[in-house]
Amino acid sequence: MSPKTIIVMGPSAAGKGTQITRMLEGPFSGEDVVYIATGDLVRKFKEGSSLAAKISREIDDKKMRQPDYLAIVLWGNAIIEKMRTGKEHLILDGFPRSLPEAIMVDTMIRLHFSRKDPMVINLRASDEVTFDRMVNIRRRADDTPEGARTRLSWFKKDVVPAIEFFRQNEGYLFFDVNGEQNKDKVTKDINEILSIF
Repeated sequence: MSPKTIIVMGPSAAGKGTQITRMLEGPFSGEDVVYIATGDLVRKFKEGSSLAAKISREIDDKKMRQPDYLAIVLWGNAIIEKMRTGKEHLILDGFPRSLPEAIMVDTMIRLHFSRKDPMVINLRASDEVTFDRMVNIRRRADDTPEGARTRLSWFKKDVVPAIEFFRQNEGYLFFDVNGEQNKDKVTKDINEILSIF
């Protein structure tokens, strides 16, 4: 399989993590994959003792969004460290989360690493479905009605422009997938896309 670059986007609770796990266990099983999830990187970073980590914890306490530069530094360093040959598949989980970050991702993918035919899989789900999943599944501490509303607001204000950046960029293969379907149907739809491209 030729190296693929896949950005998986969509609102919280749309099923990004589940579908990426299934990709790694299915089509990419046994393949050399660089998998980057900014959420995991930020959570690990906040456990540190640096001033920046302390400030990030305070940002969380105030229910604010972490600054773009922090995400860019963290995923940038992770990719620099993990990309060894250029033959690896690259899967980005749930980021970029803003238009400025999307522009930085684009410079990394197409200008720096010269990746061919990068792909965006956008898992779509309505506000109602997203809100219901966040509040009822409760995987995170902020999966409360207030937290769900805040994250939906961030998604519309910050993430949607990033999604539209890729949708309108001729350098990307862009696919909308219905994230409201059952998990197996979402997986089937994604696998069909991967088998063609």
